[in-house]
Amino acid sequence: YGIEISTLNILNAIDWVAEAWKNIMENIIYRCWERTNILPDKLDINNELLDSNIEVEDKIIQSFINQIIVDNSTIVKAKDYIEIDNNLETGNMLNNDEIITAVQEAPEYEDE
Repeated sequence: YGIEISTLNILNAIDWVAEAWKNIMENIIYRCWERTNILPDKLDINNELLDSNIEVEDKIIQSFINQIIVDNSTIVKAKDYIEIDNNLETGNMLNNDEIITAVQEAPEYEDE
């Protein structure tokens, strides 16, 4: 037909999808979630009045937390729940000497 089809590799596909996502407006995503009817009915959220998605997410998460908590004395704020692990140490940065020592002390395995 005289139309040249360009080749598509993984990088081009990722770039293409990323560019497409940039063109999706926030209110379209929100309306899609509303239409799924899986969001709690109790939330009175007017998307146009909220300053950011974070507020919407916090209200939704707080609603879910309130639904699953049986004992009212244990209800936590959504922000506190989300950030509960922020102060946990997840790993130490090793210096060169510690790395060398760890490698030297590692057991050697012989191939059979």
